[in-house]
Amino acid sequence: MLCDLCKAGRTDKPGASACEVVEGGPCACDPCLKITDLDIQISSVEAILKRLTDARRILQTACNCIHDPIVSRLPPELIHRIFYLSPRLVLGAVCKTWREIAWNTPELWTRLSISVDSNIRKNIVREREMSFEWLSRAGNLPLSLYMNRARWESSSPHYSRMAQSWVVFIQDLMNEFGNRCRVLDVELPVKIFFPLMSKTRLTSQLKHLAIRLNHCDSAPEVFSLSTDTLEPEYVSLSSLEPHLVKISWNNVTRLALKGCEENGCLNIFKYAPSLVSCRLESILPDENRQPSLQFITHLRLRHLIIIKSLADWILERSIFPELEYLSTADATISTIQDFVSRFCCNLKTLEMTLQYHVRPESSLLELLQTPYLHSLESLSITLTFGPANKEQFFDAFLENPTFLPELKGLTYDCWSPGLQFAWVVPVMSSTKFRPLSTIKIRHPDDIYEDENLRHFFEFRRCNPWINLEFLDLKPDFFQIQAKRLGLEYVAVEVE
Repeated sequence: MLCDLCKAGRTDKPGASACEVVEGGPCACDPCLKITDLDIQISSVEAILKRLTDARRILQTACNCIHDPIVSRLPPELIHRIFYLSPRLVLGAVCKTWREIAWNTPELWTRLSISVDSNIRKNIVREREMSFEWLSRAGNLPLSLYMNRARWESSSPHYSRMAQSWVVFIQDLMNEFGNRCRVLDVELPVKIFFPLMSKTRLTSQLKHLAIRLNHCDSAPEVFSLSTDTLEPEYVSLSSLEPHLVKISWNNVTRLALKGCEENGCLNIFKYAPSLVSCRLESILPDENRQPSLQFITHLRLRHLIIIKSLADWILERSIFPELEYLSTADATISTIQDFVSRFCCNLKTLEMTLQYHVRPESSLLELLQTPYLHSLESLSITLTFGPANKEQFFDAFLENPTFLPELKGLTYDCWSPGLQFAWVVPVMSSTKFRPLSTIKIRHPDDIYEDENLRHFFEFRRCNPWINLEFLDLKPDFFQIQAKRLGLEYVAVEVE
């Protein structure tokens, strides 16, 4: 009978020999005996190396206590504070004392991010062990779980197997820790998300819920997140219609919707009575849109952002008497004016981005002269092409003291050429009788002229508490110009 080594390397060359062994006995050839002897010596050396390494680690700990008193003698309360501001695992490797403090501070381990990847080389077993160990250190504190797909290729031949492995892993994780989940933020492939979430055990402790799907994925008609009633306060949905998420909407105060249909967005105001803040982005037109003469009224909404959506269609059908903040990227001037004039709101902030030429030229000024906007404290206007008589907008600040009398911050960003420094002067002068402390305007064409620069520096010297900023100029532009003109550059004191 041949030994294992000879079987593996057997050759038919002339003169080649093989060692014969009795079944169950050791190999008796000289090379095999020497290899066996070396293996014994290696094992012995490895055992000695381990003892020496362990002994050195103990001595190093003692050495740290003697030669590094700052690190080792910091009060535990201060070390806790340092951990809150730094990576847990990195600081846990500083020394034994810090590691023990980190491992026994539950507050450090309440937040976990999991990156879902379809790469076959992803070690899901190791990811599972680390995730369970991480969250176990959090004790009984509420948890924040974030799951996102870093890379997910459905064309991969390992797609189904990897998807199933992730479902099992995350399902076990949620079964173990889901009942303590306060924040759940997931961005997963549909093939993982719905089998997972339909069985996830969540409780009323969940206050923050964010679900982001790919716009190409198709969602089922209805799914339930839990057998218990969920009452989150913040909800964010992407490419998922609100009515498909079976939760209690009564306590929702903040809402963000992206890639949903317009009717679903308007209906959300009906069954979310506590809503205070709402963000609507990339809202899709409803194929079955029905004309309606009835307005949707919400009595608590104060903060509304509409981006890349049918802003006109939404504002034309809404009444929000408590609204204080409105930001829209594509609503027309006339729609905004009708909206604010429809009810007696107390609007504090208005942000408008207009992607077209404002016609008629006076429409923007007419909007801002509406009595319902006298309460404005912050105004931001972004125009691709501004009105032909832009100077009237700036002159209004000085000529009419009742024009936006409560304004504290102004941003005027117009891409069209022709803006003159002389037009900005009335806005600067109006700070004497208006609480205007922040002015941001795209730089005038003639700001490079020495006379205008001197005027600017004089204004800054006399009004150091007012932040006057010209957009798209380098931060050090005015320092360089002041040095060139031999003038003092006064830094802004506004926080």
